[in-house]
Amino acid sequence: MVAGYHLLATPSGHPIEYFVAGVGAPEPVTVFAHGLGGDIATTRPLGSGVPGRKVFFHFRGHVRPPVPPTVWSYADLAGDLAAVADHVGATRALGASLGAGALCALLARRPDRFARVVLYLPAALDQPRLDRPPPVADAALLATVTAPALVLACRDDELHPVEIAQRLAESLPKATLYVFDRPDPVRTARAALRQQIASFLAE
Repeated sequence: MVAGYHLLATPSGHPIEYFVAGVGAPEPVTVFAHGLGGDIATTRPLGSGVPGRKVFFHFRGHVRPPVPPTVWSYADLAGDLAAVADHVGATRALGASLGAGALCALLARRPDRFARVVLYLPAALDQPRLDRPPPVADAALLATVTAPALVLACRDDELHPVEIAQRLAESLPKATLYVFDRPDPVRTARAALRQQIASFLAE
C-alpha cells in the first residue's frame, strides 16, 4: 500500500478518493470515515497516535470527485466504506457522525468485518441527506457484532445526544462508552480524545 492520495473505482460506479498515511509497521490498517460535510482533513486528527497504516477517504458527494445532490441510503454509505476497507485490507475502523452511521450499517450486514471499531459522536436523525447525517442503524441488528467497540460522546451536543451513544453502546455486545464533558472534543479535549482512540485501536 503506497502512501498518498489514490482513486478507487467501486461497484456503485462512484469513484472514491482515499489517502494512506502512517509510518513504521504497516499493520494494523485502520479506515476512517468522516462526518457529513467533512473530508479527509477533518478525520486525520483522529488518527494521531494510532499505530500502523491509516486510510482516510471521502464519501460520495464530498470534495472529489463530485456527485450530483441526492438522498443517500445507509446501504450507499456502508458500500463506500466497505469498498475502501476491503481494498486496503483494514481490520479496524473509526466512524465519525455520518461515518458512525455508515459503520453501524456495515456492521449490521457484516458483524465480523472488523477486529476493533470506534464510533465517534453517533447521531440519530432521519434518512441521510446532504444537509444532515443518517441515524444509527437498527440496534437489534448490532447484537451479533463480534468486535470490541469504543463509543465516544460528549455532553451538550444537540446533534449527537449522549442518549444515542448510550443506546448504541448497550446494543453492542463488547462496547465501552466514554463521554467528554464538553462539546467538540477535537478542539476542547484533543489530547484526551487522541489518547482514547489510539490506546483502544492499539490493543
